[in-house]
Amino acid sequence: MWDWGVRLECDLSGWMKLFLGDVGVGAVLAVFLHVLAHRNNVKLDANAREIQKIILSQESIRKARRDYAVQNVKNHLTTLVFVIGIINRLTINYNSATD
Repeated sequence: MWDWGVRLECDLSGWMKLFLGDVGVGAVLAVFLHVLAHRNNVKLDANAREIQKIILSQESIRKARRDYAVQNVKNHLTTLVFVIGIINRLTINYNSATD
């Protein structure tokens, strides 16, 4: 009936063209996709470095703001203690003058 076997007297050029054509197309596609993946990875690495720089700069800004807030609170507390001392001296002087 149908014989799918390969005989020695048959010409294999049709089969070889089909097989080598598929292998060739597969190889070209594999190389093309590899090049695209490599380019994409290079872009992702560059973006990751840029994102890391942004994160580091944001972290330094956050630390600077925290240090400023701590210094500001410290200055306000120092001023408050100074004013309380002045008011205390004034009340002591006032009480001693009225006695």
